[in-house]
Amino acid sequence: MSSPVLTDSLASKTLIILSSATLFSAFLAWFRYRYLSLLPNEKTHLTALSDIRALLTPSSKPLPLLLEERSAPNARLIRAFGLSNTFVSSDIDVHASFVHDARALIRFAENDGWPRFAEHATLAVEECVCAQARLSGSVAFDSAMQNVALHVILTTLFEVPADAIAVADLAVVAAGINALWRLSKLAAPPPPHLLPAVNARLRRWIPAQPNPLDFVVPAFETMWRVAATTTAF
Repeated sequence: MSSPVLTDSLASKTLIILSSATLFSAFLAWFRYRYLSLLPNEKTHLTALSDIRALLTPSSKPLPLLLEERSAPNARLIRAFGLSNTFVSSDIDVHASFVHDARALIRFAENDGWPRFAEHATLAVEECVCAQARLSGSVAFDSAMQNVALHVILTTLFEVPADAIAVADLAVVAAGINALWRLSKLAAPPPPHLLPAVNARLRRWIPAQPNPLDFVVPAFETMWRVAATTTAF
């Protein structure tokens, strides 16, 4: 089934939603939870407030055991993305280093403020949705949401200048990450060209990070779906 499309007339709705301070707050809350929590990697559907509070309460298990429980199911991501972060490692030193760096990224984004985030989101939608829709008449919905989310992550968390990000390169990275994530669940290895194509662009944008995907994947892989759901509903 092909993806729904966004036309230029629908871009204004996307712009308003993705530029909102509410999305910024939700993004930072999700980012903090995704990076720093040590909850088991399980799908849980809770409705009672007491159950939700219990789920969010830090576990009494020792840290090494928590790290092992989280990293073991994510071993597939090492093969697909070459990750070395705390999501795929049970090493306490790796965890401490990753948490330190992740908190620094979050702190910068929080200090930058909501108005500044709205500017980044507005520009991302203009570049990834409005301009592309004017050129071709429409943009695939999933691609637009992936590109916008990645653009915002790069410019807010990693301070990549917006004028350094070509939409064509952005699309290669966003689609590549999504494809590698999906293919990581299969027994066969992913096509060998995918990861180098993604890494080449990310390392050009984020040269200070020895392995940019260690931070980009956790921030991007669910965030674009949050943006897509928010826009659709």
